[in-house]
Amino acid sequence: MAEKIIRTDIFQYDQAFRAYKNASTEKATSTTVNQTFLKLLQDQGLLCHHQHPTLVADIACGEGDTIIKYLQNVDFKAGLDIRGVDNNPKFVGMTGASSLDGEETAQESNPAQNNLSQAMKSQIIPLKQYQVRCGDLLQSDVAKLLYTEREIQVESINRFDLVYMVHIVYYINHRINGKLGITNLLDVTASDLLSTTGIAILFHSCLRPNSTIALSSFYAGLTNDILPTDEECNRLSADAIVRKCCQELGLTCFDVPYQSKLYISQQFKNLSDILNNPSRCHELQDDDQAMHDLHLLQFLAHRSLDDLRQDQSPRGLKNLLDSVIGMMDKHGCLTIYSCMQIIVSKNTVIKQKVAAAVDAFCSKVNNELTTNPIDASL
Repeated sequence: MAEKIIRTDIFQYDQAFRAYKNASTEKATSTTVNQTFLKLLQDQGLLCHHQHPTLVADIACGEGDTIIKYLQNVDFKAGLDIRGVDNNPKFVGMTGASSLDGEETAQESNPAQNNLSQAMKSQIIPLKQYQVRCGDLLQSDVAKLLYTEREIQVESINRFDLVYMVHIVYYINHRINGKLGITNLLDVTASDLLSTTGIAILFHSCLRPNSTIALSSFYAGLTNDILPTDEECNRLSADAIVRKCCQELGLTCFDVPYQSKLYISQQFKNLSDILNNPSRCHELQDDDQAMHDLHLLQFLAHRSLDDLRQDQSPRGLKNLLDSVIGMMDKHGCLTIYSCMQIIVSKNTVIKQKVAAAVDAFCSKVNNELTTNPIDASL
């Protein structure tokens, strides 16, 4: 058997992100939050098409598995048409894939195409057709990546019933042509993507004290202390950034906060001596749980282990290990403060219906979580 090569000199995002997903309840919680909210929207008469499939855009779709989970257990009577786009070819391939012409086409296999194809065959969701494409979410025309040529030239834009942006704000929070990337993306969503009854739904983790994002922000050098100030939260947290963008664009934004958890194995404490010295990491190569914790630690800092070890400041590896173990000792896990944000255009009727669904959701959550307010799993 070939010996595993453990890289400590680079931050391997893909492996680190998968470790984070596997250790977190965030996807399960956000799935329940999303499904519950969609059903409440249908109670208000929205997303109830009988004549054509519900058209869904998944911006920064990743491997396509999240949108499939989000849309399960919801009655889309005429089915679903999902269009995904991501800037990482490891997820969607360089050339993308499509089933829009009645036949699945993909010049190269990719995770998003595989997941959506399997979902269409199994009908775990009522998927009628899909398309995934690769493109720069900041430099490309996102509308052109999501629509077909015929829809742009012959039919019409502003066709999407749902537009999802899941955990994307942190990666496009910088300026392009004088505007924040998320501002441009929300502007395109409102002007070119959403139908008159369309809704955009964003999910992100938020910067709060004693949270995973507080750890990441400090060790990435974005905040001055592991406990962020109110000013830093208002300036850096994804939910606050989206609210400011919506105010600038004249869009209505509703917030639905919730919490989930990140679990790290108890074995982590025993491994701290090895993890604190990347030159010994080869000792972990046959221990899957230890490798998982190794990748998870890197995801929390978004830095390589060598970089952390060489950093002798409070943002170094030793302090990171102490911080994580301290949170585990105090809470048994790390807390993820998250937010679902719902954005609608200037359609007054839709605003009223979405507001009613948000109120109903919050009442439902408050009633069901009175005995366990920490974990927002419904």
